[in-house]
Amino acid sequence: MLILGSFLSALEGTLLRLVSADIGAPMITVLRYSAATIFAVPFIIIAFKKHQVTFKQLLFLAVIAIPLVLDPLIWQYVVTTTNASFSSILSLTSPIIFVLVSTFITKDRISQNKILGFLCAVLGGLVMVLVPSLNNETALNFGITPVLLMLINGVLVSVVTIIWRKEDERGTPMIVVLGTFYFVWAIISGVLTFLLGDIGQARSVTINDVLIFVYLGAVASIAFNVIFTKYYTRVGTAAAATMKYFKRLLSILVPIMILGESLSGEIVFGAILIITGIVIAQKTNRRRKIAKH
Repeated sequence: MLILGSFLSALEGTLLRLVSADIGAPMITVLRYSAATIFAVPFIIIAFKKHQVTFKQLLFLAVIAIPLVLDPLIWQYVVTTTNASFSSILSLTSPIIFVLVSTFITKDRISQNKILGFLCAVLGGLVMVLVPSLNNETALNFGITPVLLMLINGVLVSVVTIIWRKEDERGTPMIVVLGTFYFVWAIISGVLTFLLGDIGQARSVTINDVLIFVYLGAVASIAFNVIFTKYYTRVGTAAAATMKYFKRLLSILVPIMILGESLSGEIVFGAILIITGIVIAQKTNRRRKIAKH
């Protein structure tokens, strides 16, 4: 299921670059997460009727979501203001930060095989993304600002994901949690857009942009994160982080498949390493489950 979710959300970076150049990061956040909120509203209403969530819980989640709005704003700023190679290289750091932060907070035990699987995926990501960029001076021209922002973003992503996992463990419907976060992010981004004087960018939104935002909101945001959080809760930090590199792999392969481009040796070799890492991590999890039974 996570493989399907990763495939559906792999177009995220490509779609963000197809959005009108006249739309800035705050407005992108407004439109994307407004679409996600609208999609989640019916499920939130159902959860209320079934007494699966209370107003107090939603208020708590909304307060937590306020400072974490920096996560999508930073990522979309980096994606829309740097070249594809640069943002791809920086994105390789996110799963590593996630492992460090999540292991420290959740106290997940990581076996040697899980570490091996994760490191194999890290190596695959480096081969696939970094090696082709070695001869690209533009890709390797690391400005300090986006690097620092992506390091901060890595921590924010980790904290957000851990909070979602904790709520999932408590039995809170994930779509309710996500819908609350995205509602707050859309509101704050709307206020920021207004203060920056960018509210007029809404006039630049085309029908294609609307379709992109609906897809990003309902699929890349809601559907993928519901699936990923369930997976993270079940298998733990290392295996979940390894799957982040699988999503990175798909985000490279899907555009190539659509455009009919040929695969480079680096991408093929990197893909083999990432898939091998996933197999190693999953093999460990299955053995542990059998032992419990």
